Amino acid sequence: MKKLKILNVYKTFSTEITGGVEQAIKQLSIALNKKNIDSAVLFLSNNKNIKSDDLTIYRSKLITEIYSCSIGTIEFFKKLNQLQNKFDLIIFHYPWPFADLSIFFSKIRIPYIIFYHSDIIRQKKLEYIYSPLRSIFFEKAKKIICTSPQYLQTSKLLQKWKFKVEVVPLFINNETINYDSEIEKNVKNLSSKNNFLFIGKNRSYKGINILYEAFKRLKQIKLKIIGFIDDKVSLPNVEFLGEVSDYEKYHELDSCKALILPSTQRNEAFGYVLLEAAYFKKPLITTKIGSGTSFVNINNETGFEIEPNSVEQLCDAIEKMENNLSITRKFSQNISQRYNTVFDSNLIINKFLNIFDQIKNH
Repeated sequence: MKKLKILNVYKTFSTEITGGVEQAIKQLSIALNKKNIDSAVLFLSNNKNIKSDDLTIYRSKLITEIYSCSIGTIEFFKKLNQLQNKFDLIIFHYPWPFADLSIFFSKIRIPYIIFYHSDIIRQKKLEYIYSPLRSIFFEKAKKIICTSPQYLQTSKLLQKWKFKVEVVPLFINNETINYDSEIEKNVKNLSSKNNFLFIGKNRSYKGINILYEAFKRLKQIKLKIIGFIDDKVSLPNVEFLGEVSDYEKYHELDSCKALILPSTQRNEAFGYVLLEAAYFKKPLITTKIGSGTSFVNINNETGFEIEPNSVEQLCDAIEKMENNLSITRKFSQNISQRYNTVFDSNLIINKFLNIFDQIKNH
């Protein structure tokens, strides 16, 4: 039986960027390779020394970035055209409008899937200009993958193409989390779990200002922040850890009381870090923005889900977790159970395999 070969296409990859989409591509590729399916990645980068121990990667030159859209050279389309001779299926990770041009410049002749990570939120005027090209791109796709029922329901674009959409959530291959909680507890005494945690960059939709306002009021409760933040505030109960290694991130997830993701817009399409927190059995505080965050975190079951931009509701949720150990224990048990069932990597990768079989047998 011929071995299936799949090429993922996106503007960046996890060797350079640690965002949720890049991590999702890496996790998918690792899982497919375990199923004896060759999975590789084509992306833009000017780093000639870039390497990946886990995956086959192909690099094409990056020229610039315009309105968050990475732009390459004609070399990208030539390389994609050539790579079609090696692969059976392409997965285009959306949004990346530059890649949509492939249907013309790369003469796409093998089946492709669109992995829909997020709507285009900010660049509405440019989206209007770009929409005719996108319509052609979506029309020719065999399937469109969406990561949560909530995002499918609230996305006008996905509703238009609902007849070819499959909902398949993101996941983590547990073996990629190289961390032993029990050893760390013995070495570093992590049993206290006395701080809350935020992980992310200070993008406009992350709600960091709301977080600041909440912890200005909650002077006796501690917060740690992981990620690049350029508008830091000076608060005695807030500690900025900056960019950290994966191991350090896992250490903080393991030792925190709960993870807070106070996003204000649907740019937070899923919240990959929520899965990482769920792996460590951490209660969650998220917002109701009509995205995949509501799929991961079930209000009053695995954590609290509050209205976006509400400092009052955020403070209330934090105080409830801080002062009621039975609530946090319940949330911890429930999020662990949900992680091991709904987000089980074997279950999810089998959904991908079924989609591949449908395309192959169509």
